[in-house]
Amino acid sequence: MDIQTLQILDSSDDCIQLLDLGGRILFVNRGGQALLGIDDVTPFLNTYWAELWQEAEQQAASDAIARAAAGEVCSMAGHRPTLQGEPKWWANKISPIRSTDGNVERLVCVSRDITTHKQIQDTGKQTEERLRESEGRYQAIVNQAVTGVACVDLEGRLTLVNQKYCDITGYSDDELYQRRMQDITHPEDLPRNVELFRRMLTEGTPFEIEKRYIRKDGSIVWVNNSVYAVCDRGGQPQSVVAIALDITERKRREAHGVFLAEIGEAFSRFSTADEIMQAVGAKMGAYLQITTCAFADVDEAHDRVTAHHGWSSPEVPSIVGTFCISQYLSNEFVRASRAGETVVVCNTQTDPRTDAAGYAALDMYSFVTVPFHRHGQWTHYIAICHSQPRQWREDEIQLIEEISNRIFPRLERARAEAALRQSEERFRTVTATVPQLIWTAMPDGRVDYMSDQWADYVGLTPQQLHGWNWQQVTHPEDLPNTERDWQHCLQSGEPLEIQHRFRHHTGEWRWQLVRGVPIKDADGIIRQWVGTCTDIQGEVDIKEALRESEAKYRSLFDSIDEGFCIIEVLFDATGNAFDYRFLEANAAFEKQTGLVDVIGKTVREFAPKMESHWFELYGRIALTGVPERFENTAQELGRFYDVYAFRMGEPQERKVAVLFNDISDRKRIEDERKRAEQDLRESEEWARLAIQVAKLGGWRLHLDTNLVEMDERMREIWGESEDTVMVPLPQVLERMHPDDRERVSTAVNGALEPQSAGTYEIEYRIVWNDGTERWVLAKGQAQFDGAGEFRRTVDFFGILLDITDRKQADVERELLLQREQSAREEAEQANRIKDEFLAVLSHELRSPLNPILGWSTLLLSGKLDTAKTTHALTTIQRNAKLQSELIEDLLDVSRILRGKLNLNVAPVNLANKIRGAMETVRLAAEAKSIDLQFTILGFRAEDEDELTSSSAAAQSAIQNPKCMVWGDSTRLQQVIWNLLSNAVKFTPAGGRVDISLSSLTGDLSLAIDASSLVSTDSQIINNNEKNASYAQITVSDTGKGISPDFLPHVFDYFRQADGTTTRQFGGLGLGLAIVRHLVELHGGTVRADSLGEDQGATFTIRLPLLQASLQVDRERSPQPSHDLNGIKIVVVDDEPDTRELVVFVLEQQGAQVITATSAHEALLVLPQAKPDVLLSDIGMPEMDGYMLIQQVRALAPEQGGQVPAIALTAYAGDTNQQQVIAAGFQRHISKPIDPQALVQAIAQLIHSR
Repeated sequence: MDIQTLQILDSSDDCIQLLDLGGRILFVNRGGQALLGIDDVTPFLNTYWAELWQEAEQQAASDAIARAAAGEVCSMAGHRPTLQGEPKWWANKISPIRSTDGNVERLVCVSRDITTHKQIQDTGKQTEERLRESEGRYQAIVNQAVTGVACVDLEGRLTLVNQKYCDITGYSDDELYQRRMQDITHPEDLPRNVELFRRMLTEGTPFEIEKRYIRKDGSIVWVNNSVYAVCDRGGQPQSVVAIALDITERKRREAHGVFLAEIGEAFSRFSTADEIMQAVGAKMGAYLQITTCAFADVDEAHDRVTAHHGWSSPEVPSIVGTFCISQYLSNEFVRASRAGETVVVCNTQTDPRTDAAGYAALDMYSFVTVPFHRHGQWTHYIAICHSQPRQWREDEIQLIEEISNRIFPRLERARAEAALRQSEERFRTVTATVPQLIWTAMPDGRVDYMSDQWADYVGLTPQQLHGWNWQQVTHPEDLPNTERDWQHCLQSGEPLEIQHRFRHHTGEWRWQLVRGVPIKDADGIIRQWVGTCTDIQGEVDIKEALRESEAKYRSLFDSIDEGFCIIEVLFDATGNAFDYRFLEANAAFEKQTGLVDVIGKTVREFAPKMESHWFELYGRIALTGVPERFENTAQELGRFYDVYAFRMGEPQERKVAVLFNDISDRKRIEDERKRAEQDLRESEEWARLAIQVAKLGGWRLHLDTNLVEMDERMREIWGESEDTVMVPLPQVLERMHPDDRERVSTAVNGALEPQSAGTYEIEYRIVWNDGTERWVLAKGQAQFDGAGEFRRTVDFFGILLDITDRKQADVERELLLQREQSAREEAEQANRIKDEFLAVLSHELRSPLNPILGWSTLLLSGKLDTAKTTHALTTIQRNAKLQSELIEDLLDVSRILRGKLNLNVAPVNLANKIRGAMETVRLAAEAKSIDLQFTILGFRAEDEDELTSSSAAAQSAIQNPKCMVWGDSTRLQQVIWNLLSNAVKFTPAGGRVDISLSSLTGDLSLAIDASSLVSTDSQIINNNEKNASYAQITVSDTGKGISPDFLPHVFDYFRQADGTTTRQFGGLGLGLAIVRHLVELHGGTVRADSLGEDQGATFTIRLPLLQASLQVDRERSPQPSHDLNGIKIVVVDDEPDTRELVVFVLEQQGAQVITATSAHEALLVLPQAKPDVLLSDIGMPEMDGYMLIQQVRALAPEQGGQVPAIALTAYAGDTNQQQVIAAGFQRHISKPIDPQALVQAIAQLIHSR
């Protein structure tokens, strides 16, 4: 018994006792304890109530207990003294207390002291009346203790409630005492409740009402209220008792039933899945107060779910789209869904099975999902979601499951119906766009559908062709065979394929290829026939023309110069061609093949190793009937043929006619053209393949809005952005080439004309935004509605194909001959130049060897005197240097072509370099009596004095920026020397060579590549300035001159004006090419001018000058001494001649030299000798110089591990030099060795340390 009820009972003056069904006392209220004189009720509990009475009355008490336990309300009166022995009379009423299921679970006994009543009979009526009033009030409360009990006054104020009533309303008792019954009653139920309340107070009639309470949390609870009034002795209502039974669950079940009926009605009103989900979602949103309802497809194989259909309230985002299963559904959810279990989440932010952030992004904080399976696989689910955490009730979950089970089959049916409609639409679209005529027939052969093209073709309506009416347009000669074959296919179920003639709407009989296939159900029963009719009149005409052509060829058989023969192709058992037999041959056959008496014989009898490709080609032509034109080699015959082959007669005859021409001579001179053609064929093949596999662009013209709808491929071809779907028609026309717009507009308008066939096909150009032109092929079909004058255009759609590659291939084919001819001329010219260069190279390399070998032989004979010996040595040295220079030129060209030529840049005085070059060629000039002059122009007088005066003045000229450039000193002197030596070489005796140096200001217009200058100095001249200063060097002569034809090529590699063996002047033709490249590396320009042969030539070089602020420290720095006195040097070389030469040169300079003949010997000598410098050859047997320096560097410093090292190598090139430095050497010297350069390198290395 709850506390509220106990408080009510304790407040009574009567003795109220709670008994179990056996009559044992469980509870006595305080009023009862006072009446019975009990101070401590504990010993009194669990005693039998009947045993407290006098012996004579115990049986009556036991009987009353038994009847009350059976459900009766019993009364008895009797005498029972208190525990102190005071006699008292008692009036007792024993009532059953029932549980919610109606069973008696307790007894309540109300005992009233009536001793005074017994003593004073005349005053007993008033006491009895009060007893009845009190008994009625408390009896009502106690009898309904398991339900909500409330006492209210006549104004509706709550005066007493039990705990169950508090549970039902959600308020505490104190909160309820501050309210009226009207405050917690639903407004819609209040008028009826007030009316019944007033009638009860006036008529005294209790009433029962089902109504709604509004709980403290705002939720609604349904109750069944039993209400009656408690009246005084005069029958006037004093208070009201209400018994409230919670019937919310029953009401919910009733409401759910009504809601399910509404859902069913919604199913009947909507046909598409989207409409159904929108309607059901809106109803569920209003009924269950949810925010999202969605139907999703499940693809576990690809870890994704796709919500295709759904409803969402306006305040939350839609979840229609594709999501990763693993991102939103845990493994436990997936397992439950696979098992067909409903997944319930009350709070996505606290449930450990969910990703809080992911669901928060979707504004989804609670949800229920119901899975569906097909063939045992989890394939779909319905999700009900809310934007707030929510405690889902069991009845809500059951309702969601019931709705899901009802909606799933309806959605499946709607989607199937939509797919069917789409399939039918696609079928009709295909039939409207493909060139074939489409038809369908019933299992018995009656035609039930003909495409519009079919009807247009024969000039009848589709309805006129239904049934067997197609026979009306079939040629009478073909009809019997057609009917026979059709009946055979209907009975056998075999596919239909026949050829016969239909009457065209023009009246012409045209051949058609008719094909049909049966559509069968799962049991193999034919449900329908689907077929096509293809107009093959063109093919028939071609075959007829081919037969006529064969006759013409036979008339030319013996009159043509080309070889001609008819062969029979022989096939093996597997169907592969392995030989062919000659049936006929013309007179030119023998001349073209060299074969005689071939009729009736096979080709393998003449050429047993004949290539298999001939048999494959002729076999394919014999089988397919497709003629081929090709060129191929017959190595067995030693010839190359141009062949045109085509089938003769019927396929089973296996005959092929071959027209061929021996083109062996032409093929030998057309290798270059053939390669070009092959490249083009491959390019065309790739282009054709790309066109074949490319997707066609699709388009649709919306006639009501003049908007063109484009698919993805169409947008790609049209040059539109990816997000563009609809394009206005004027904008589409604007994309077309101006020359094609009128033509396209005419074609479109013609197709849209209601009385036309609606077909549209045209090629035209489009122009992208970047100006690119593309060729396209457009095909389309207009659809019409109505007939006659009421016929109107309702739709226009089609496809687009990019044919730019095909168009370009056509243009390239036209240019092929011109390109081939040009390529052949260039190749012949290149081969001529190459041959001339190789001849010159051989001559120039061999020429110096002749005097070297000759004088060496004479020197070894010992017969020369001192003068001749000196002359011999001078000649050998000069020719050796000449050969070395030739090799260096070749290496320079190699470096240039590979981009590996580097510059060691520093400030350079051009005047000094010019003088140095002049000194080099002066002896040659004097030998030819050539006047060699140097002039400096464009300087002030004092500058000229400085540049031309004594050594003291020249020293100041070094710092004069008016003749200073930034560059490689050696390479610049090489340039000037090359031009001077050429001028001297090509100027006849008694001629003149002038060289001038000047300073100019203006627009040099050079494109200097600063990265080509190997320098870290940032003060390189900016020659892009309009007023830049530059130095100009001009070398002019009165010599041979340059012809106008050769002048443009004077700086090309391997080019000489005279490349014949009778030429007057030697050389490889590399010098001027190297000059041009070196000048350009320095940011300068070089040009050649000549009035023609024997008119002399002028070469002009322009180089950017240094800024005035540049300080030329490098040329003023003191040169290191070349004295090697006291320097200890280890020389390692396996070649004795080289080793002896190096030792001699070094000892002449005072060095102390220790030799080693191998790397192994050097490793033994090095720790003991402790040299100042190691000089080692690179190319040595067993252990080369690279391996030696690696082992040296591994030694301790005191053993020579850090000795400076110089590499000697005959391997030239920048790459080898870099490899040498990377290996551990400090310097690199190329062979043949220049003694002065060797001594200088050692001195610089010693000085730098």
